[in-house]
Amino acid sequence: MSTPGTVRSCWYPGESVYIFLACMTFIAVLITSFLFDVDSMHAVPKTFHQRLEAKLDALAMSTTGAQKAAPLVSPLSTIRLLLTDPRTLLLLPTNLAKGAAETYVMNFVNGDLIKRSMGMAMVGYISGGAVLCAAMVGLCTTLTNRTCGRQLTMQIGHVAWMTLGAVPIIALAVAGSVSTLEEMPLAAYLAIGCYLAYAVGRGVWDSTNRYVSAALFPRNLAEIFALIRFFEGISATTLFLLCGAGSPVSCHDGQPIDTTLVVLGALALPCYYFAESLNGNMQQPAAASADSALRH
Repeated sequence: MSTPGTVRSCWYPGESVYIFLACMTFIAVLITSFLFDVDSMHAVPKTFHQRLEAKLDALAMSTTGAQKAAPLVSPLSTIRLLLTDPRTLLLLPTNLAKGAAETYVMNFVNGDLIKRSMGMAMVGYISGGAVLCAAMVGLCTTLTNRTCGRQLTMQIGHVAWMTLGAVPIIALAVAGSVSTLEEMPLAAYLAIGCYLAYAVGRGVWDSTNRYVSAALFPRNLAEIFALIRFFEGISATTLFLLCGAGSPVSCHDGQPIDTTLVVLGALALPCYYFAESLNGNMQQPAAASADSALRH
């Protein structure tokens, strides 16, 4: 500890962790902004000149008034979409799993596993690396979407959520107690494994999940994106309050959030498959009517 009149000559890890996390976030933003077209969800990495031309065209349209006014969106239209389109209900497990994963990482992986075994400073370093990994995964999904299809990419994300919840359950069953899990080097291996699964799931959710939502609901973009954020927040908040201070439920060993993650991930696998199948069935009559109109 420094005394009055003295100047410290170095930073401690706990003080520099925030700078490290900020740098990792900045790198992730640069990667997703300049190499991956999030706005139009193109499956091809774009060059800087292409991005600059797109921004200039958008600016010219806004200044000349050529841009069309967006339709008004009300809470009633969002609720109507949720209640009338079964595809929104089939996508619920995917978004609920994302919220559960956020709470699980903050509560158990950061709060218990990393903090107790490696110190609070390592939370920032490991989570910062996970942000960068998630950005790289989101970039790589462009390749899997083009070669294998978006359905496989989405299912990889669902398996990642299941893995995030299942690995600590298996490790706890083998170790026998949480205190054993919090001892090095097992704690480091478990934390890295959890964060790798989290990075894969988050990378797919932040990229392909948004692309899928836009593809399934091209006329209700504002409503579907509002529902995505709403149910992610509801899931995270509910589990956070369930495991918060003063709650009768103890989440010290990761329960019941890890089990919730496994269940939601398992439900998301068939639910998303049926959502895509239902979307294909809904598009067939429209395509047939369009073909008949062209023939006549």
